[in-house]
Amino acid sequence: MRASAAPHAFLSVSKQGVAGIVETTGNRDCHAILPAAGAAEEKAICDSLAKLQLPPRVTVDCGAGQAIVSPDAQAKAAADVAARVAGGSSHICGVLLDSFLLAGAQELKHGRTPVFGMSVTAPCVDWSTTSSLLDTLASAVRARREAAPNKKARTS
Repeated sequence: MRASAAPHAFLSVSKQGVAGIVETTGNRDCHAILPAAGAAEEKAICDSLAKLQLPPRVTVDCGAGQAIVSPDAQAKAAADVAARVAGGSSHICGVLLDSFLLAGAQELKHGRTPVFGMSVTAPCVDWSTTSSLLDTLASAVRARREAAPNKKARTS
């Protein structure tokens, strides 16, 4: 994150095929991606980021943290994140969900017809669960905004 926040110069090629040096000013709008964990682990990471003078923001990956996460475990992790957000956690800026049309995952095997709409990679939550989780997370953000001390100054 410190590297992305710093200015850079690098060799690049334009659309016209001309080589040149490109300079950036850096990007401080970044965040860490953490596997689903508790509030204590999240706070420790954010405290470390703040000590490095980086934005103490995290995105929680609800499908990480174990070798194979079940759709139910992901849904529980997302609900836990929503509860922390509704409780006022300002460090959480997003979540990652493994989501697809149908819950679970399937192995592709020769001679076996794959199930349409089911992941062939990670176990996913189904679309109706995803929709419900997104509604829960949106409600949590609204609750956090309502509880913010400067809520009158907020426009969104």
